[in-house]
Amino acid sequence: MVSIIKEAKRITYNKRILKSNTTWSIMNELLCKQQCTNNIQKLTLEGNHLTNQNDIAYAFNNYFSSIIDKINSNNLDKMQQKEQLFYL
Repeated sequence: MVSIIKEAKRITYNKRILKSNTTWSIMNELLCKQQCTNNIQKLTLEGNHLTNQNDIAYAFNNYFSSIIDKINSNNLDKMQQKEQLFYL
Protein backbone atom coordinates (compact mmCIF):
# COMPACT_ATOMS: atom_id res chain seq x y z
CA MET A 1 0.00 0.00 0.00
CA VAL A 2 2.82 2.40 0.87
CA SER A 3 4.51 1.78 -2.47
CA ILE A 4 1.26 2.53 -4.29
CA ILE A 5 0.92 5.84 -2.45
CA LYS A 6 4.54 6.73 -3.19
CA GLU A 7 4.07 5.90 -6.86
CA ALA A 8 0.90 7.98 -7.04
CA LYS A 9 2.72 10.93 -5.46
CA ARG A 10 5.62 10.52 -7.86
CA ILE A 11 3.32 10.54 -10.88
CA THR A 12 1.42 13.55 -9.58
CA TYR A 13 4.58 15.54 -8.90
CA ASN A 14 6.07 14.58 -12.26
CA LYS A 15 2.97 15.88 -14.04
CA ARG A 16 3.02 19.09 -12.02
CA ILE A 17 6.75 19.67 -12.57
CA LEU A 18 6.16 19.69 -16.30
CA LYS A 19 4.27 22.90 -15.76
CA SER A 20 7.07 25.35 -14.93
CA ASN A 21 4.81 27.84 -13.19
CA THR A 22 4.02 25.29 -10.46
CA THR A 23 7.57 24.16 -9.76
CA TRP A 24 8.16 26.61 -6.92
CA SER A 25 4.83 25.83 -5.29
CA ILE A 26 5.72 22.12 -5.36
CA MET A 27 9.14 22.82 -3.83
CA ASN A 28 7.59 24.94 -1.08
CA GLU A 29 5.03 22.23 -0.39
CA LEU A 30 7.69 19.51 -0.16
CA LEU A 31 9.92 21.69 2.02
CA CYS A 32 7.00 22.56 4.32
CA LYS A 33 7.24 26.26 3.56
CA GLN A 34 4.47 28.39 5.10
CA GLN A 35 1.90 25.74 5.96
CA CYS A 36 3.88 23.09 7.87
CA THR A 37 5.08 23.13 11.44
CA ASN A 38 7.42 20.60 12.95
CA ASN A 39 6.73 20.77 16.66
CA ILE A 40 8.44 18.03 18.60
CA GLN A 41 6.27 17.19 21.56
CA LYS A 42 8.53 14.63 23.22
CA LEU A 43 12.17 13.59 22.98
CA THR A 44 13.75 10.63 24.73
CA LEU A 45 17.40 11.23 25.48
CA GLU A 46 19.44 8.67 27.42
CA GLY A 47 16.28 7.28 28.99
CA ASN A 48 14.91 10.70 29.99
CA HIS A 49 11.68 11.94 28.43
CA LEU A 50 11.87 15.64 27.57
CA THR A 51 8.61 17.49 26.97
CA ASN A 52 9.60 21.10 27.69
CA GLN A 53 10.30 22.89 24.40
CA ASN A 54 13.35 24.67 25.85
CA ASP A 55 14.81 21.38 27.09
CA ILE A 56 14.23 19.79 23.67
CA ALA A 57 15.85 22.75 21.91
CA TYR A 58 18.82 22.60 24.29
CA ALA A 59 19.21 18.85 23.66
CA PHE A 60 19.26 19.34 19.89
CA ASN A 61 21.68 22.26 20.19
CA ASN A 62 23.98 20.27 22.44
CA TYR A 63 23.89 17.26 20.10
CA PHE A 64 24.65 19.20 16.92
CA SER A 65 27.30 21.31 18.65
CA SER A 66 29.07 18.18 19.84
CA ILE A 67 29.11 16.75 16.31
CA ILE A 68 31.25 19.67 15.17
CA ASP A 69 33.74 18.99 17.95
CA LYS A 70 33.92 15.31 16.97
CA ILE A 71 34.39 16.13 13.28
CA ASN A 72 37.10 18.65 14.08
CA SER A 73 38.82 16.18 16.39
CA ASN A 74 38.72 13.42 13.75
CA ASN A 75 40.08 15.77 11.10
CA LEU A 76 42.90 16.85 13.40
CA ASP A 77 43.79 13.21 14.11
CA LYS A 78 43.86 12.43 10.38
CA MET A 79 46.02 15.45 9.66
CA GLN A 80 48.48 14.44 12.38
CA GLN A 81 48.63 10.90 10.98
CA LYS A 82 49.39 12.26 7.51
CA GLU A 83 52.12 14.49 8.92
CA GLN A 84 53.71 11.52 10.68
CA LEU A 85 53.70 9.52 7.44
CA PHE A 86 55.19 12.49 5.61
CA TYR A 87 58.18 12.56 7.94
CA LEU A 88 58.82 8.83 7.66
